[in-house]
Amino acid sequence: MQSERMRPLLTRVALLLVVGALLGAVIRTVVSNSGSVTTVVVTANGHDVEVPIAATVDEVLRNAHLQPRDGRLLAIASHAVLDPHSDPARVLLNDRPVPNRSARVRAGDHLQVIDGHDAIEPSTTRSRTIPAPAGDLPDVETTLWSAPVDGEVDDLVGTRSGEVASSTVVRAPMAAAAQTGPVVALTFDDGPDPRFTPQILAILAAAGIRATFCVVGYSARAFPDLIQAEHTAGHLLCDHTESHPRLDRIPTAQIDGQIASLASYLQQSTGQAPTFMRAPYGVTTPDVVAAAHRQHLRILGWNDNSTDYNRPAPTAITARVLAGLGPGGVVLMHDGGGDRTNTVSALPSIIAGIQARGYTFGQPGTTPTN
Repeated sequence: MQSERMRPLLTRVALLLVVGALLGAVIRTVVSNSGSVTTVVVTANGHDVEVPIAATVDEVLRNAHLQPRDGRLLAIASHAVLDPHSDPARVLLNDRPVPNRSARVRAGDHLQVIDGHDAIEPSTTRSRTIPAPAGDLPDVETTLWSAPVDGEVDDLVGTRSGEVASSTVVRAPMAAAAQTGPVVALTFDDGPDPRFTPQILAILAAAGIRATFCVVGYSARAFPDLIQAEHTAGHLLCDHTESHPRLDRIPTAQIDGQIASLASYLQQSTGQAPTFMRAPYGVTTPDVVAAAHRQHLRILGWNDNSTDYNRPAPTAITARVLAGLGPGGVVLMHDGGGDRTNTVSALPSIIAGIQARGYTFGQPGTTPTN
């Protein structure tokens, strides 16, 4: 009977021993000079750390020699630090974010420190222009010159630092250059004229040729439909002044007005500003050159004069043009300013003769168009 009464007591004692053994796995008692101090064991990044009871997260981190490190935002090229706390470190207590590091830990808790990651700043692509080399364009272009072409570069740029990480040349700059190949430009002065310009346009269209029309202001304003037809067909419109005066016999202010007024009209009429002007009678002076340049115009001359303004026979016009033919040539003819019947008659044979000599047709300031 006595052994039956003792059995529950022994069972309770056994349970207490088991519990004590389990607690002993995570709680250690350290005996000091003045008495006992209780510590607990927690896990920090997979390692056991012994800290005083009621220790804070910060104390655990210090004892474990763990210093959470924030990720930095770095500049794209120099890797200079733009933001030292771009990606904050995280501390988890039992797999949950710690609200603050003064939180207390308990025996068996585990901490995890996740450092932030360094990152390079975002980037974008920006285009910039490389000016074409200073060219040697003559003041008066009597032969064909290709236009100078600015280069283009795409830079990979940090959006925050503005640093350039890399540059890609999209188009290399090219200086202006004289055309030395078998190409020639057909140019027509003093129009438009409702009698002759449409005929010339039809001949050019049938041959697939784009020419240059050096128009006079009073004719351009009188026949705006012909100006539009020339532009629509892809012909180059050249400023030949408002009223065709000798520019060397008028004041500088009037030279400016003769050029600027027509340039403005052509831009308004076609939506495209002219790039060339041709001086009436081919007379240029330093004042004329300066006035053209003030309007951002190049001056177009010629080196193959058909002399059609004298109204020779069509065969004579053709022979004169073919005799003066050369690489990069600029042929002077007329579609206005008088009776241009012989010019119209000569034009098909001029085109055929030029083609028979292996030449193609171009426009000033551009490469050959066909």
